[in-house]
Amino acid sequence: MKRLILSLLLLLGVSPAFAACPGGWVTVSTTCQLVLTTTGAVTSWSVPSTWTNTNTIEVIGAGGAGSNGSGNSNGGGGGEYNILTNTTGLSPSTTAYYTIGANAATGSPGSNGAITAVCSGNSTCTCTGTCAGAGVSPVWGAQVLVGSCGGQGGPGSGTTGGAGGACGKTGTGITRHAGGNAGPSVTFVSGGGGAGGPQGAGCNGADGNTTEAGGGGGAGGDGSGSGCTAGTTAGVGGNNWGGVGGGAAGSGAGGNGVAGTNGGGGGGGAAGTTANGGAGGNGTGDWQSTYGAGGGGGGGANGSPAAGGAGGLYGGGSGAGNTGTGASSGAGIVVITFTPSGGGGVTCGFAPALHAGC
Repeated sequence: MKRLILSLLLLLGVSPAFAACPGGWVTVSTTCQLVLTTTGAVTSWSVPSTWTNTNTIEVIGAGGAGSNGSGNSNGGGGGEYNILTNTTGLSPSTTAYYTIGANAATGSPGSNGAITAVCSGNSTCTCTGTCAGAGVSPVWGAQVLVGSCGGQGGPGSGTTGGAGGACGKTGTGITRHAGGNAGPSVTFVSGGGGAGGPQGAGCNGADGNTTEAGGGGGAGGDGSGSGCTAGTTAGVGGNNWGGVGGGAAGSGAGGNGVAGTNGGGGGGGAAGTTANGGAGGNGTGDWQSTYGAGGGGGGGANGSPAAGGAGGLYGGGSGAGNTGTGASSGAGIVVITFTPSGGGGVTCGFAPALHAGC
């Protein structure tokens, strides 16, 4: 009889050796996964009773926003990706906290992207000092388990694009992948940088040129393959790690740049016009086929006004605009995964429709 019952359970796709995932968590293979995207103030989350020290916590900071001054303008850098593996800093059936960087607003200069962090408490779930870009030394609060920096906003003057986030918390078990830099606006308006992701660092945006004024946005660290590509000075957005997703440059007089897809960079707007840059592609290839590292937006044209492309979700920097117009960057994200006590989540068999997450 026991053998018959076991056979029936396996036929239905349920393994009695595995614990079910808590409500609100999604089963991914033999693990449980929670994706958090609510931005802003420090917010609580409940550590499940089945929590174990076999876990990962992944965070992407918000991208920086491109500037929107007159003439040559600079794109924003991509947000940083960090992963903490097998933390012992959380206990079952307790309360933990997180904060996710919201999309940054354009301006002259563009706003910096905010941090994303997961913490054991809420009183010091903080980052002080400069917490965006690279080459800085912020101070992370004592309760921060893992934290990633946002991308730097596009400077309002000069020819250096916003730096990708690369100043996150360091420590045992933490791996960091920097966001891509925005293109330098040496010739014309530049594209934003892609977010760092599980595969690696985000790729850089590009400067524009006299043929395609808006530089292409860099791809995010999204998908799988040999690497992402940077945007080009011909206005083409960079491809993601799978070699796809970059948006085409605007064509003809007044042609807007084409939006990227699957974490690819947006295309730049056509020269001599008020064409807008294409938005960076939202990431899709990293978690649950829905979420991933976003691409940078393409730069707008050198006409006035011409908006830069928005940064892709999650963490893409936005492209630069011209004379008071622009777009916001991509917000950050938190992804928490663990193997529950008892062996893992419900497994999927011949009747996957019966089980959440299959």
